[in-house]
Amino acid sequence: MKDLKEIYEIPIHQVALKLGLVIKGNAARCFNKQNHKNNDVHPSLSFKNNYFKCFVCGVKGNVPELVKQYFQIDFKDAAKWLEENFGNNDDFSRYSPKFKPQKFEPSLKNIILTEFIELCGKVSSRARQYTQSRGLSDDIVDWFRFTDIKRDTLSIIGEKWTKEELEFAGLLKKRRFVFENHPLLIPYYYKDEVAYIKGRSLKAGVKQKYRGLNGEILIPYNVNILLDPDIKWDHVFITEGEIDCLTLLDHKINAIGVPGTNGFKLKWIEYFKKYEVIPVIAFDNDDSGGEGAKKLQLLFSHHGIGSKIIHPDKKDWNSEKWTD
Repeated sequence: MKDLKEIYEIPIHQVALKLGLVIKGNAARCFNKQNHKNNDVHPSLSFKNNYFKCFVCGVKGNVPELVKQYFQIDFKDAAKWLEENFGNNDDFSRYSPKFKPQKFEPSLKNIILTEFIELCGKVSSRARQYTQSRGLSDDIVDWFRFTDIKRDTLSIIGEKWTKEELEFAGLLKKRRFVFENHPLLIPYYYKDEVAYIKGRSLKAGVKQKYRGLNGEILIPYNVNILLDPDIKWDHVFITEGEIDCLTLLDHKINAIGVPGTNGFKLKWIEYFKKYEVIPVIAFDNDDSGGEGAKKLQLLFSHHGIGSKIIHPDKKDWNSEKWTD
């Protein structure tokens, strides 16, 4: 491309197809699926005059904006991707991806969360019945420090921290304990600090099975495996969620968990670059998992990392029949 402006003139239908969108006429299912019900079964993404617009979630823009929003990257990286896929020379070589290394420093929030998990103590027999029903070994549950809310937990934390501190840490929202109905707690550790917590309901038939801490997920589950230099050149599976991740770890397979098929954050690529780890995208064996895996593979490829895609024979890894 001789001029940067030419990226705006690339036919947006071709760009959409390259991204993996299935276009019928001038419409496709929206890539912004977390803001749609039923996987956007009635396509709401429209293409017209080299622009796109979703009439449900409101995403819209031109050609580079489509690439930006699809991959969640900045304009320079979008221009680089367009040049690599539709250009004929190196005019865009100056637009090489630039990462800001992921930083994590213990804060008051992490101190409170870490002390909170320690205060809850070992997982109770009630919660352990659930983890055993999912086929997780007691060793893996204890190693990753699962815990649960006991009868006196709320009164103890209320004596230890103020409501303002608990809200700051994300344990309270509008003065209400966020894990009130999700007592099984799955902590996310960065080294020895708790950075995030996921709660799981122990009641059958509950519509909202999981409840996250009030705040952003800054790290993937089991990020510590990517911080160890012994992981250099190894394969690491990327699963949907914590239970599938732990299932693989229970069977001696390196794994991390991300919050859903669209939950992998761009800045997490740096973890794979540090020790040249090979990502194996191991999402669920369904339409969402298949589409999400291809999308994530494109993202890795765009940043110079080769990856593999593998799906379980059944719906997810926790449903597999394992023979050790």
